[in-house]
Amino acid sequence: MSVASNLGRYNHFSEFNSPLVTNEGVLTPEERKALAMANLSGDFTTGAGTVTTTTTTSVEHFKDPAGMRTSVFTLTAFSLGNGGDAAALGIGAKFFDFPAGNIWFQDASINGTFGTAVLYTNVLDAGIGSVIASGVVSVLGGTATFEDFIGSLTTAALPTATVAGVSGLAAADGISNRLIASASAHTVHLNAAGTWTDIAAAGAVTFTGTIVLRWKLLA
Repeated sequence: MSVASNLGRYNHFSEFNSPLVTNEGVLTPEERKALAMANLSGDFTTGAGTVTTTTTTSVEHFKDPAGMRTSVFTLTAFSLGNGGDAAALGIGAKFFDFPAGNIWFQDASINGTFGTAVLYTNVLDAGIGSVIASGVVSVLGGTATFEDFIGSLTTAALPTATVAGVSGLAAADGISNRLIASASAHTVHLNAAGTWTDIAAAGAVTFTGTIVLRWKLLA
């Protein structure tokens, strides 16, 4: 029998049935039970950062006893902005802010598909970076912060109105186990670049899939 799933049904922990006075205020019995279940399940949201595109991005946060967090983002038709038109262009959009403080970044992974409703047929160079991609660039590698969480991801050609798959792991690129100092950018963007096909009008590029970040708040 799971303790976490039965705290609200049984009186195994009778102390949860009364309020608790803390330095931050009074916790109700319901709040105490919710915190206890979060502690037992390993699902922590306090100090877990902020999703900045809630209409297309959901997240589950998990935290081990050593404080290492795993943030699992599910992105659905997440827009990176419009691609180019017969030219090179970097595009991207922010989906997450780390909390303030020093962050130890462990690694990242991505798995999903890019899509477009217009006649783009070029490949994409994709990555996750602390700075949004921009400018006349066909690859992200020329600016390290365009892909300083995960990079070196090349999609297949974008077929008409369908999708191109991408997957990768930060460790494979050597982008892992590093400190993000408190004064450094704490923003996280999904980026892409390419030499875009000549089309009648530029159109949006979207991503649907999963991104996982593993990290720890140090102070």
